[in-house]
Amino acid sequence: MSISKFTEFMKMMATEDAQMAMQPTTQSGQDLARAFSELKDVSGEDKVQGTVQKLAAFAKHKGFDVSEGDVQSYIDSLKTQYELNPMLASMMDSYCSSTCHIGSAVGEN
Repeated sequence: MSISKFTEFMKMMATEDAQMAMQPTTQSGQDLARAFSELKDVSGEDKVQGTVQKLAAFAKHKGFDVSEGDVQSYIDSLKTQYELNPMLASMMDSYCSSTCHIGSAVGEN
C-alpha cells in the first residue's frame, strides 16, 4: 500500500480508454457517482472522511492496493501544495471547477 498506488489509480480514472473514466457515460463514472451519492447530505470533516473511505474502497474495487491512510496522505499532500503554491492553487481551482468529477461528486467545499 502506498500513495504511488493511489496516484496510479487517479491517473487510470483520468485516462481509462482514452476518455475521462469518471464521465457519467462510463461504468467507472456511474460506479463512482453511486459510491459518492451516500455523502450527499454530509459536510465538513465527516465528508472528508467519507471521501477517503469511498476513494480507498473504489480503488480497491478497481484492483489497486490502496489504504485509507494512502488516500488521506494524498489529500493532505494536495492541501499542502494548494496552500503553499498560488499557481498550483489557481490550476487546481480551474480544473476542479470545470472537469474534476471527483470534485463534483464530493462538492465544492
